[in-house]
Amino acid sequence: LSTAAKDHLSNVAYDAMFGARPLKRSIQQLIETPLSRGIIAGDVQEGDTIYVEPAADGFSFSPTRPDVPALAN
Repeated sequence: LSTAAKDHLSNVAYDAMFGARPLKRSIQQLIETPLSRGIIAGDVQEGDTIYVEPAADGFSFSPTRPDVPALAN
């Protein structure tokens, strides 16, 4: 997760009354489920590194493969 993604996740999931429970649910709904769907769809392959960034509709997932150089920022 990028720093911006962590910040976005903490802003979305913050709830002083319920502690970490909303964070856990947010991670499941916003990160784990879309990533699992990407694995099932074949968008993510073994050996990929997934970069997570905030996006307008939640988060974006960018897989890179070890044999392909990453793009410079």
